[in-house]
Amino acid sequence: GQQNHPQLQTFGLISLCLLLLFRAIERRRRRDGVALAVVTVVLALANVLYGLIWVVAAVAVVVTLAARRVLPPIRSLVPVGLTAGVCTGMVLGPVALLYRRVLDTHGVKRGYEQSNSLGLRDLITPQRDNWSWGSSLDAFNSFGRPGEHPYFVGFTALLLGLVGVAVIVLLGRKDPCRDDARIRIDEIVALVVAGLVALMLAVGPTPNGWSGPFRLFHAYVPGFDGVRVTARFTVVTFIAGAALVALAVWWLQQRLQSRLRPALVPMIVLLILIEVGGPMGRVVVPEGDHRLVYEALAEMDEGVVLELPIRTQNDGAVWPFVEAMRMYHATIDFNPRINGYSGSAPRGFDALGDILNG
Repeated sequence: GQQNHPQLQTFGLISLCLLLLFRAIERRRRRDGVALAVVTVVLALANVLYGLIWVVAAVAVVVTLAARRVLPPIRSLVPVGLTAGVCTGMVLGPVALLYRRVLDTHGVKRGYEQSNSLGLRDLITPQRDNWSWGSSLDAFNSFGRPGEHPYFVGFTALLLGLVGVAVIVLLGRKDPCRDDARIRIDEIVALVVAGLVALMLAVGPTPNGWSGPFRLFHAYVPGFDGVRVTARFTVVTFIAGAALVALAVWWLQQRLQSRLRPALVPMIVLLILIEVGGPMGRVVVPEGDHRLVYEALAEMDEGVVLELPIRTQNDGAVWPFVEAMRMYHATIDFNPRINGYSGSAPRGFDALGDILNG
């Protein structure tokens, strides 16, 4: 459902960050801190929004473990924590300052709209033309728009997630150190808390007319004033849900006959794929003689390039479909461009486009 936002496919790095965080807390080795820092840097450079929500999730995990009194002594965590913090700050610190300077220099102010936030009905809104459900569930779309709101993971996954919650409650009544439990209850609980915190931010600034926590983050937490689409924070909730699904599958396997156990996971994966399957949209980039102008530019001295007619936000859907193609072909010559396309534009860009087109 989010295939038109390829940067969102980097959310697997958040899973890896969480794994490395748990490993760093458990083993408390400096090399684990370095590994955590490396993946954190890669995640933040690939997707700033995910970098922000990862920090929030990490804080939620640590606080939850501390509240459950399973966090190692703070003194033993200082070496690995300092290693991770210093290594991360050495790379991301200068990048963050440069990012802030660009925003201030060009007057880029990204506001937010509740329509870009998660509605709980979005969790049962499949992508458009879903093969199993078609458009029969479109009425659940909170805002009636496809872009940010198809977050359906399948009824199979939702049901197993509820089973996972029940298993957590059952196991919580036992001694979590018993070998037959074979599960890290505290870590999964910490993941669930992080997922709930992310969900509170994902529902946006004014869910159902109320002031949401995101408004405070947008106003006071560095970096969050650049977040426009809060619905994407839901990926942390999905990661927590995936852990609950895995827990439910493990619990079911223990109650199946041994010869049936190997078939359980493939069957569940198949059911989920059937429920969420749908067409993959794509845009065919035109190739032809028009590439010659870019190749000619590559042979010339470097200079600023303007491609006419220039398109801006005022042109609506035409803007991405024209300027994105131009950006792709601009990688042939790599000259600086006045043209461009993004989720926002520098102050005065629309007026500049009108002038240049005239």
